[in-house]
Amino acid sequence: MTTGARASMRDRIANWLQQNRQRMSEVAVGLGIPDSATMAVPVVEFGPDQSSTGRLEDRAVSPYLVHQVELEIACAGEPIHGDRSVTLARAITDQAGAGIRFFTFLAPATMSQRVQDPSVLGDLDDPDPVVFALALLDLALAEYLRSIHTLEGDHDEALRVADELLAFVAGSTLTTLVSVPVAGLATSVPSLESGPVLIRHLSPEEGGQLGGATGTSSSPAPRGRISGGHSIGGPANVM
Repeated sequence: MTTGARASMRDRIANWLQQNRQRMSEVAVGLGIPDSATMAVPVVEFGPDQSSTGRLEDRAVSPYLVHQVELEIACAGEPIHGDRSVTLARAITDQAGAGIRFFTFLAPATMSQRVQDPSVLGDLDDPDPVVFALALLDLALAEYLRSIHTLEGDHDEALRVADELLAFVAGSTLTTLVSVPVAGLATSVPSLESGPVLIRHLSPEEGGQLGGATGTSSSPAPRGRISGGHSIGGPANVM
């Protein structure tokens, strides 16, 4: 894909995300959903003696995430993908590499319920790649809605998500990542890396997710995280 073609496709995807976000925003306003939301996030601080202290901290999060169930109920039965979405999905498949059929576990019949005219998908026993492109657009929209903290859109964020989708579908390889929390690891440096493997201390948020957010403990607490992956041309993008 040329630089100009990629930029054009990125803009198309970003605009699609923005238009669907606008539709969801109108539904949210109709339901009386506030423009902002917070969520209590468990945070654990680890001491040098392996003790831990936990607490809950309020963090700004996407109102689309907090009110996801209400929005899904309000939009139930309304296909998300119209002709414009199918046209965009077909354009995406033209640039597709290894990523386009990654989601083969998705039931084509389920996707057929999300388009206005299921006949455009062809034989569901041998689905058109557009089925998988539409599924990727669904995932991109969910990622975009989770990443903004108000009902209003953020075009820069929409462009970021569009870039990630394009990098995925146009790539010649796929990278997988496995993360395993390891208890009792205490290193003298923040992280250790060897090839595609990274060992690092848990963040306070990760510790909160694993160990709970309240109370103290003198038992060994998780102190690190080991991740493995494989990527052609360098180490995996591990966390």
